Parts: sequence; structure tokens; C-alpha cells
Amino acid sequence: MIKDKNYFEIFDLPISIEIDIKQLTQAYYKLTMQYHPDRYTLKTPEEQAQAIDNTAIINEAYRILKNKQSRLKYILMNSDVTFEEGQESVPQEFLMDMMDINEGIMEYKMEPDEEGKNKLIKQLTAIESGLNEEFSPFITKFKSNNNDNELLLALKDYYLRNQYIKNIKNNLNG
Repeated sequence: MIKDKNYFEIFDLPISIEIDIKQLTQAYYKLTMQYHPDRYTLKTPEEQAQAIDNTAIINEAYRILKNKQSRLKYILMNSDVTFEEGQESVPQEFLMDMMDINEGIMEYKMEPDEEGKNKLIKQLTAIESGLNEEFSPFITKFKSNNNDNELLLALKDYYLRNQYIKNIKNNLNG
């Protein structure tokens, strides 16, 4: 039964931060065809309701797993790593970098110019690249059912910093 499986099991994928998106998409299309409610029009009302529930779960699982940040959050939550976004601490140096960029965004918004925006985008891209490089060993080391608390906490830090960057990008583009 689909509702009793984790999202990775639904698509027959290993629990991993890095997944094969093509394999995910192929499994998604196969399952959506298999459980499409139109295929259940002549079935019992219970079977029709189950098909609708399965479709909703499949769609939600696909939405979560196709996005790396959402996938990482899902893994952390299912590994019992708790946190509140916006309430957790990140390293001081990272916060200082973000503060500088936020100041640049405020200046840009007061006096918009494409050169200023491009400079901010380059800064964010450099920070993001450094973050990906710094945490690459943790992402590679993570395997399904890994209960290494230190590793999970490092992945939580990676997730929180990426969320911070995402929010700043939204602020810049919003």
C-alpha cells in the first residue's frame, strides 16, 4: 500500500540526497498512469477513493523528491532531526556574509541597476558554490538508514544555510 511507504520506496529509489531525477520521473509517470482515478471508474467507491489517495501521495512524493532542498528536508525529518527554520543558528561568518549581501540588496532596491544586481548574484553564487564544496563529503557519505548523528547535524546545517541563501535570492528577485 502506497501510504505505508516512505517517498523513496514509492519510486523504488535508495534513500539518498543525490538521486537520479530521470529514474524518479520515469517511475512517477508509470505510477500516475497505474493509479490514475480514470482507471478506477468501474471499481468500487472504496477503490476509487484509494486511487485518489494514492495519486495525491504520488504527486506529493514526486514534488518533494524532485527538489534537492525539499528532499534533504524530508530526509532530515524522517531521521528525527528536528529544527525550526528561522530559529536555528548558523555560523557567525556565514551570517556576516549574508548581512553584507542584504545591505547590498537594500542599496540595489533603493537605486536599481543591473550591474549591482549582477554583483550580488555573483556573491551569492560564490557562497553557494563554497557551501556545496564544503558539504560535498557529507552528502557523499550519507547513505540510507544512516544514523550518524554528527553527519545528520552537518546536513541540517547545510540545509539551513541553503534555505537562507534561497530566501535572500527571493528577496533580491522579489
